[in-house]
Amino acid sequence: MVPLAFKYIYRKNKALFFLSIYVIIINWLDIGTLSFGFEPYAWSGAIAWGPRYLIPVIPFLTIVLGALFQQFTSMQNKKKRSILKLSTYILCAAGFFVNLMGTLIWMNYGLIYGWQVEQLTKYPNNMDIMTWDPSFSPIILHTKALISGFVSTLHPENYAHSFWAWVGYGLAPCPVDVYLFCKFGIAPIILLSATIATLAAIIITGKEMHISTNRLRNFYSAPNLENFSRIMKITVNAFSRSNVSRGQK
Repeated sequence: MVPLAFKYIYRKNKALFFLSIYVIIINWLDIGTLSFGFEPYAWSGAIAWGPRYLIPVIPFLTIVLGALFQQFTSMQNKKKRSILKLSTYILCAAGFFVNLMGTLIWMNYGLIYGWQVEQLTKYPNNMDIMTWDPSFSPIILHTKALISGFVSTLHPENYAHSFWAWVGYGLAPCPVDVYLFCKFGIAPIILLSATIATLAAIIITGKEMHISTNRLRNFYSAPNLENFSRIMKITVNAFSRSNVSRGQK
């Protein structure tokens, strides 16, 4: 969706288009050359989940995608509009699923599943396999671990004096890596989910939060100093947080 979004942002605001392209490319080159002594998979994070490398570009991706979503209301071709909406729904659902797997199963449990169940330890380059082979990607490993109930079979005391002593850092043998569920049961999860669903319904229906089309149109119109000042402030803050985070590793 992002390439298509860039097409629309280019039509509306060329300066913002080139600024976003610049930030994304610089961030890509910066992250792509990271090295912690674990090449060639250090740049990817391998089994590690999290959007920390994307934080500097998220504001720009959000702005660019906003130009695409704005087309949903102004697009005359109903068939094309329906395809864009369907694609958005599918990608949102896929993104939710991927992040859900990373939330419910701790990354180290996914690693253990790959080593023990999938027997990837017999390959010297097992981390490379998890990085590049889709069938052994963390998404697949976490999904299999969740479906099979693998985490509930882990007992930290069995690993206390081994190389895998860090198994005790997680919530095993609780089947999912959700503290509220493991400590207090399903009731708070249901309550929290109902609250989130209610807030989402309020936002979607626009009863409490409404962004007018005119304000969006003005934002994506010819560049002005206020917009550039806001964008540059976001950029500086994002890169500052990224550098501080990298310095703490």
